[in-house]
Amino acid sequence: MPVPDRTVGLPIHLLYPIISSVLLAVASFSSADSVWYVSANTPTETIRFAAQNYCGYNVSNLQITDKLGCIYRGWQYQIPDGYFGFDLPTDISKNFSKVVVTSVVAFALVVVAGVHHAYFIRYSFRKMPEPNKDKLWSLAQLHFVSIVVVFLFTWIAFIAQATIIGNSVGGDPQRSAVAIYWGQSTWLVLAAAILHTGWGYEAVRWRAAMLK
Repeated sequence: MPVPDRTVGLPIHLLYPIISSVLLAVASFSSADSVWYVSANTPTETIRFAAQNYCGYNVSNLQITDKLGCIYRGWQYQIPDGYFGFDLPTDISKNFSKVVVTSVVAFALVVVAGVHHAYFIRYSFRKMPEPNKDKLWSLAQLHFVSIVVVFLFTWIAFIAQATIIGNSVGGDPQRSAVAIYWGQSTWLVLAAAILHTGWGYEAVRWRAAMLK
């Protein structure tokens, strides 16, 4: 089995897990005061929901005039009906925080796969002694499988989150009691999922190169 073609397995390919882990970490651990998944808006109040907490604001003409504070509830918070003085879709008040745990799991998977990827690259470049061919092949197989798992789970996370939010989005806070709007975090998960397509492509190329 020849040494892998050095157009594959390059250190620069570690940018895939590095960028992805940053995107998923922001989505998973940011306060709703900075980056959020979804917001509920009335003509006088806005509530932003993140993975770990939710933050409230007084608004005038949908412009924030005063911060009401943030409440930490981890990833399993459930909000009682009428808690804010207006009704929220059940998906947002009861189910949302459970679904966004998938971002945290995706982040953990990317970190593990990224560490293995870094070790694989380092081992494949070793000169003295030369890398064991059987071990290289085993590492290539494990690398390929780990990226497949990361790719699939990240897309599942995005689809689950988008379904929950998408089912609730809509309304006009000027005409109805509450309107639901997308935040940024789900799109960060989508960006990571798209990035994993490139990461997976490189894993396939590296594995194929070792078959030659």
